[in-house]
Amino acid sequence: MHIAILETDRPLPAIEEANGSYGVMFAKLLQLGGFDLLNPENKVSTWDVVKKMEYPDLSNVDGIIITGSKYTANDKDYWIVKLVNFVTQALKPSEDSPDNQRVVPIVGICFGHQIVGRALGAPLGRNHQGWEVSICQTALTDVGAAVFPEIAQLSQDKPYMSICQMHQDIIKELPEDGDYQLLASSDACAIQGLYKPDEVLTLQGHPEYNESILREFVKARGSLWSEELTKDAESRLKSRNDSALIAKSIVRFLNNAVKNRSVVKTESTRLYSGTIKARAIV
Repeated sequence: MHIAILETDRPLPAIEEANGSYGVMFAKLLQLGGFDLLNPENKVSTWDVVKKMEYPDLSNVDGIIITGSKYTANDKDYWIVKLVNFVTQALKPSEDSPDNQRVVPIVGICFGHQIVGRALGAPLGRNHQGWEVSICQTALTDVGAAVFPEIAQLSQDKPYMSICQMHQDIIKELPEDGDYQLLASSDACAIQGLYKPDEVLTLQGHPEYNESILREFVKARGSLWSEELTKDAESRLKSRNDSALIAKSIVRFLNNAVKNRSVVKTESTRLYSGTIKARAIV
């Protein structure tokens, strides 16, 4: 399985020095979730879609991860528009595409979550409630509990996910296409994730973050919000972080997407072969 990681930014220098690029962080997250990079059949590639604006050939990848970013997903910068168009092509290939029956599954994180929402026609914008920062609890929907069963089982009452957050932009409404379902919500952000089996899994939060990464962000960006929010954010830095279990669900989503696509492809091949034989007999 080949997963392409689209890097939409670089981490703060101190964070990159300690943790590597976003591509490295997500490769580690995949490993944490059970994606075996020691398996010669598995690999991860990284793509700079901001400065180099380079993209993988969709026919050569099995899944895509879009990272977070300091940029605004609703902007009209050329590289952002190009990224949105790429997502559209991956999820809704046109009839004249070389592999027009093949949808490439996408995992979108924070900025990536919003980019996927934009590609699906959902409105984006600033959150009137301001920044959502530090480790936060998001209430899982029934769909979310099914996608993240190990996390749902941690709660005796209403299931929730505990995830790192660092954003002020949001998806304001669900896509009009009812096939895309809500995964979770919080008091500060109603749309915390989108899901469509074998095609889309997005999260507004950051499963690739840990306490030290969050602490560095809170320190670096503290001037953007109130001192009260900074103190509140710091008080939650050691809260439960479900990153490892989120990683497990992300890998499971990608594995299932590839597996189910292979089944469909096999059935289509059999049907096509049968059609050829029937014509030969006639």
